[in-house]
Amino acid sequence: MITDEKIASIKKHLKKGEPAGEIKTQLDAEGYTQEDIEACFPARTYDMSGWYLLFGSVLLLWGIIVFMGFGNIFLLICGGGLLVLYYEAKKKKDKKKAGV
Repeated sequence: MITDEKIASIKKHLKKGEPAGEIKTQLDAEGYTQEDIEACFPARTYDMSGWYLLFGSVLLLWGIIVFMGFGNIFLLICGGGLLVLYYEAKKKKDKKKAGV
């Protein structure tokens, strides 16, 4: 079991720029289990909802222009799909925030 002081020390070393691999190797040499080591390095979660909104809006507007000129509906469908993905990601994020 890794103590809170050790976790704070690990975070301090990471902020200073020490590679995570070296810290993991050092913890392994000190006798910590792999579960304890992985608990110190949580996985990052990335939020793509802003990109969905941006590109969905751009493709939707571009699709309207193309539809008016050429009658092609493909960009409208792509832009609408990205906006649907944005609202689904937003709903998932709000649900996760309310649950925590």
